[in-house]
Amino acid sequence: EGYELVELKETGHGRSRKLSIFLYHPNGFSIGDCARLSRRISDLLDTEDIIKTRYFLEVSSPGLDRKLETLRDFTRNIGETMTVFKKDGKNLEGKLIGEKDKHLILIVDDEKILIPMNEISYGKITI
Repeated sequence: EGYELVELKETGHGRSRKLSIFLYHPNGFSIGDCARLSRRISDLLDTEDIIKTRYFLEVSSPGLDRKLETLRDFTRNIGETMTVFKKDGKNLEGKLIGEKDKHLILIVDDEKILIPMNEISYGKITI
C-alpha cells in the first residue's frame, strides 16, 4: 500500500507489553488509516501467532520530533530545516537539500556543506 516501516519497537513485559510500529507514507496518513492498518497488522500477527503473549499494538507515523538516524530517514526529509548532531559534538542547523554518495548536503548560512553519514550521530527536524 506504499507504507514504509520506519521503526519497530517492543517495550514492557507481561501484560504491559507494547509493540509500536511506526510507518511512513509520502502523502502522510490519517487517524483512520492508522486504525485500518492497526486492524490489518493485528489480524496478521494473530493469524501467524507471532507474539505468544498478550500485547498492546500501536501503529503511528514517526512524528516530526523523531530522531533521524539512517540515510533513508534523512532523504525522506529533503527540503526540511534540521539540526544535525555530529559525533564530534558539533551541531549544524540548516536546510537539507540532498544526498550524494552517503553525504548529506545541507545549506548552512548560505553555504553548501557536505556531511558524511559516518560522522553523524542523528538529526532532528526544526519545528
